[in-house]
Amino acid sequence: SPSTTTTQAAFFVPSATTHHHATTHHPPPTHPHPSYHPLPQTTKPTPTQLPMAADDFKEDKYTESAWACLASLTNAADTYSTTTIEAPLLLDVILNPSKHRAGDDGEAARRVAEKVLKKAGVDVGKV
Repeated sequence: SPSTTTTQAAFFVPSATTHHHATTHHPPPTHPHPSYHPLPQTTKPTPTQLPMAADDFKEDKYTESAWACLASLTNAADTYSTTTIEAPLLLDVILNPSKHRAGDDGEAARRVAEKVLKKAGVDVGKV
């Protein structure tokens, strides 16, 4: 059965690059409806949680390039404010590894993906 994994560990989001909001707190504007009570604002970012099967996220099941892209999916999910990982998001990570901090192994995956897409007649610049 699927479990929920919280990707707050330094492995996925190093503490030096954890997203923090500005420390200056501005109160929200008043709402015209008198019974409106907003939820308290938090200054801590909420980590992305991805439901997955137990075997889906084992590093030894993937090449180094593939693992670099998979490990960067949480960065991509945070960038696009989504908790759902679908094929277009993975393709974005593969084709834009530096944007999602996938490192040199992610760049290797990009080169392979571009070759495959070009052989299939895809204009990679338009993807």
